[in-house]
Amino acid sequence: MIRDWVYGATPRGSDPPPGSLRPVVYLPTWLQWDVMQQRPQYLLQALARSGHEVWFVDPRLEKPVTVAERVHLVPSLKPVPSRGVILYVHFAPLATMFDRFESPAVIYDILDDL
Repeated sequence: MIRDWVYGATPRGSDPPPGSLRPVVYLPTWLQWDVMQQRPQYLLQALARSGHEVWFVDPRLEKPVTVAERVHLVPSLKPVPSRGVILYVHFAPLATMFDRFESPAVIYDILDDL
């Protein structure tokens, strides 16, 4: 399926230890981390500063890179935890990807009225 090729089949990263802050996963859209700073990048950086591991999924990347303490840019969902995560999304069609995670908390932030 094309969706699996673009977004990575399933999250397979390690789950957060009990009692730790939930990791935050930004599901892929047209937004790139370093092209133009917008609200998502500012919020994700603030969450990382407060102790959350942040996973910014961008299938255009060639390889994973850590850009700041606890901020990881990854090309697929494979290194992302599958359980105990907060999904941060601003594109409603990404709801079809929620079933790849076990009981995620979802932050839906309307970035643009498309």
